[in-house]
Amino acid sequence: MKKAKLASILMLSAAWVFGAATVTYVAAPEAAYAAKTDSKKVIKNKKIGAPLKAAQELMAKNDYAGALPKIKEADAVAEKTPYEAYVINQFLSISYLKTGDYRSAAKAFEAILKSPEMPAEDLGQNLMVLTQLSYQLKDYPKATEYGNRYLTTIGPREDIQLMVGNAYYLQKNFKQASNILRSAIQTSEKAGKTPPKEWYDVLMSSEYELGNSDGVKNVLIEKIKNYPSAGDWSKVLDFTERRPAMSDRLSLDVYRLRLLTGGTLGSADYMEMAQLAMQVALPGEAKAILDKGYAAGILGKNAEKERQDRLMKMAKTQADADLKSLSQQEKSAMKLKTGDAEIKIGEAYGSYGQYDKAIEVIQRGIAKGGLKAPEEATLRLGQAQMYAGKKQDALNTLRSIKGDSNVAEIARLYAIYARQR
Repeated sequence: MKKAKLASILMLSAAWVFGAATVTYVAAPEAAYAAKTDSKKVIKNKKIGAPLKAAQELMAKNDYAGALPKIKEADAVAEKTPYEAYVINQFLSISYLKTGDYRSAAKAFEAILKSPEMPAEDLGQNLMVLTQLSYQLKDYPKATEYGNRYLTTIGPREDIQLMVGNAYYLQKNFKQASNILRSAIQTSEKAGKTPPKEWYDVLMSSEYELGNSDGVKNVLIEKIKNYPSAGDWSKVLDFTERRPAMSDRLSLDVYRLRLLTGGTLGSADYMEMAQLAMQVALPGEAKAILDKGYAAGILGKNAEKERQDRLMKMAKTQADADLKSLSQQEKSAMKLKTGDAEIKIGEAYGSYGQYDKAIEVIQRGIAKGGLKAPEEATLRLGQAQMYAGKKQDALNTLRSIKGDSNVAEIARLYAIYARQR
């Protein structure tokens, strides 16, 4: 899990504290004290003001370790006004930060936060620093307390949202971690922003710990929309592959996506993919798949070479015959009352790289109607449009397939890929 960087705390806090806490102790005649009596911004007690003045001079020289005894001397004075206590804690907070005593720094910031002297405009800065310090100190209950208070009173901030989500996760409150990160992602998306990658990672881990496999899959799908990687695509496709009642045609689609998204296929994968293509009457695609396997040096060797070569020969023979007869197949299909044959022939045209022809034939089949699998016909049209470089047409077609069917799942994944293509 990502931790906050204290360097940013130090820089922000240093600028803030020095800007807000200049000592105004007045070592002057009685008249001067009298003139300032009603001002809350004046340290009137010389036992407090003198050591703070000395501390400030040391801090200006970056001698924070030397400043601390002076600040503690001022803090030891029994009777302090709220403003004097406020200034002392400001000096303590920055000195403890600079000397690496983060636990003491957190206590000083907590005192500042509770002070009636703290300006309203400093609330966000203090809550942010306390969230960061609490998280760094592994005080996760306080990190969530201050972080949630920041998010509620100030508004969304990416590093705070991540720390709060992480803090809940590290407390094993996976449900709350999931809730806050899902909400953060939705808020970011509504604002037209791209949520940070880490949000998806923590959310996915939370869903995993909750035993919610559907939740893990859904987060992965959302993640690959913005941060596609071969590894995450492979995980998504593993989930898709395990869906019940996946037909041979849709199983082939999963393999197609694996290749498109940079997945690694072994010899058994290439063989199974080619066999699936043969089973659905796409010998041209089967040959193209095997060609890739041979070109990659994965097929054509070892004990399986004979079987692989035999399948390659069969695919080539059938592909040659299929390609020669496609035109006649199309003419025959045009005479039929329903469009199923044209959907298959259009897909075959696509398997030989004739994507414009594939679009034409599939559209004609869809328009004719009477289809046994209209959703799948729409999927084939979207795929052909994507391969033809008609990106927006492909997106419109693929996104028109609604619901939670296996076809709709495949179409959704193709739409994600097509958008990134």
